Order: sequence, then structure tokens, then C-alpha cells
Amino acid sequence: MIHFEGIVIENHPEFPDPSEIFLLLENLQLNRKDQVMNIGTGSGLIAIYCAKRTRNVVATDTDPLAIQNALKNIIANRTYNIELKQGYLFEPVQDRKFDLIVMNMLSANNLRDNSYFDNFNQIKEELTNNINNHLLEGGRIQIIHSPTNLEHTILQLEETGFKVEVLYPDDDSSSTGLIIKGGLK
Repeated sequence: MIHFEGIVIENHPEFPDPSEIFLLLENLQLNRKDQVMNIGTGSGLIAIYCAKRTRNVVATDTDPLAIQNALKNIIANRTYNIELKQGYLFEPVQDRKFDLIVMNMLSANNLRDNSYFDNFNQIKEELTNNINNHLLEGGRIQIIHSPTNLEHTILQLEETGFKVEVLYPDDDSSSTGLIIKGGLK
């Protein structure tokens, strides 16, 4: 069991430890009226955290086991303002738009089912090329990312119209994820 700010998560043993998400959550900027999309929800920790602080959340994942695990945690934490959908990146939300899109790209690189994730760079490219289509005016993103290929991801986001800021963990550990925050220019 994982405990974080009043949230209790049971993580499936086949999934990566979600404690890497704590840095993201500690730096997440939410507004009560935000409509949030969480891509790759896994255990549901990000979605549940957001749902306790915002109007509604759409949480997606490609893995049916992740959807089951997240549903179990959503019910246990009584966060019923989460819409859970199975699918790849933006497929489950079609033309919907959000104030905030959140993703843990560290976990995307360590998935149990790699059917959609054979090429991690392809995922990042598809994400950065399509993210603008799913953000409301003034929309923003927050992604936890490894130090590897960070410059490439930042460049891709800037080329699609984002002003990007990188937050580093206090412990200056290169193995820890970094937070990429961005908003449309």
C-alpha cells in the first residue's frame, strides 16, 4: 500500500513503484475548475490526487490490468469524478479538450505490456504533435520525464508552441525524474 496526502493506493505487483510520481504531485499546479486528463494512469494515483482538487478528470491507460487497478483505487478513495478510459494517448478522448494534461513518462518506458510502446521516441513525438489539439485556451501540461533525451522533448514541445520550464528534484539525483511544465505561448 502506498500513502500520499490522504490517498491510499494499492499498486499491482507487476507495475513500477509509483513513488516516482510524488515529485510530480508536489509540484502540480491545479485550479478547482480545471478539467484534467491523465495519460497512462497506471494505479490511478495522479488521477485521484487531481480529482480531490479539481472538477473532473479523465484517466486513460492502454493496459486493461492498469484500468482494473485504477478503478479499484478510485472506488477505495471515493473519487467518483474520474472518467476511466482504455486506449492509446488521445484516442479515448477524441476531440475533447482539457485545462491540464498530466503524464508520467518514466512509467511509459517500463510498461508491462509493450504492444503500444515498442518505440518510446514515437510516443513522445505523437504526444508532442497532438497535445495542442487537446488543450483549452491557456491550457498547460505537466510531465515527469527522465534526464535522458530531455533536450529533445523540450525542443519538440517548444516547436509546437509551448513555453517550457524544467523543475529538478531537490536531491539533484540523475536517476530521479524531472518535471516538465509547459503552457501554450
